[in-house]
Amino acid sequence: MAKKKMLKMSDKEVLKHIVCYDPPPGDFDPSTAEARVLRKHGIPRRPDAEKEPHLRKIWDRSFASKPKFIKAEVAVDHIMSKRKRAVIDKKKRDVFSPSGSYTKTKDGDSI
Repeated sequence: MAKKKMLKMSDKEVLKHIVCYDPPPGDFDPSTAEARVLRKHGIPRRPDAEKEPHLRKIWDRSFASKPKFIKAEVAVDHIMSKRKRAVIDKKKRDVFSPSGSYTKTKDGDSI
């Protein structure tokens, strides 16, 4: 199998593909915010309680603890960028896809 050629990009080129959202104001309540305001701050959409009850339950529990929102400061990690990439197992349909954010609910669920 032929080795794939890696593209060389400058840090500036890599970072232009990353979006960092401004945090919402201190009195922000995601459960009452309009969808456009959630999008503005990079917060996942609020699932429909009737059409997606399980997702809505997780969403509600995730934001019930009133999380603190901060603006991410990102940089290229040159050590991590040289590591081997994860392999996608097409038979198992496992996909390695880190999102850069992690929310854990009181019950241990994560989104």
